[in-house]
Amino acid sequence: MKLMSLVLTIAISAILISGCSKKEPTPQPTTNETEKPVTAEPAPEPVPVVKGQSGRKAAPLDGLTYVKGDPVTFTEGEIYVVEFWATWCPPCRVSIPHLTKIQKQFKDKGVTVIGISNEDLETVKSFVAKQGDNMNYTVAVDTGRKASAGYMRAYNQQGIPTAFIVDGSGNIAWFGHPMNDLDAELTKLVNDAANAETLAVNQ
Repeated sequence: MKLMSLVLTIAISAILISGCSKKEPTPQPTTNETEKPVTAEPAPEPVPVVKGQSGRKAAPLDGLTYVKGDPVTFTEGEIYVVEFWATWCPPCRVSIPHLTKIQKQFKDKGVTVIGISNEDLETVKSFVAKQGDNMNYTVAVDTGRKASAGYMRAYNQQGIPTAFIVDGSGNIAWFGHPMNDLDAELTKLVNDAANAETLAVNQ
């Protein structure tokens, strides 16, 4: 009994950390063999921009219906975190306070966080209203499915939550799970931008 409880706890923890797959479940073949115990998989490592895509221009955020915050248009010199999530996804809900913290921490550094869902508009509106200040960043619904195509599909990402960092030049600088190294990557970008600005002033 204790062993079953331990396996169940590990499996649930792995799901919360790793993410929700957007794939349809694959039918399992029927077999007479004894079922093997399910083992929890480790959380995925953050995914850097793959070779050949570094510096690739970020797709514009078209076709969005905004639920919270002002419409986002990429501005030179500003940094953006574009996160894809869903109300039904447990790891996405776990990431919400973290993204709120990031928005507060980096707001004065020119960073804007936007969470994008492709769910029904009323479902997202209701969820965001209940979250209140716990979800204190821009939220939009991908009603035109253009944002999902320009980010998730373009980078072959099928699990959520997935966050993309758009740098001050409008390029994809990093993407991965928002709980894995997002803070460190933002800090590096912000510091690099500040150093470049200081260098330009002193020249």
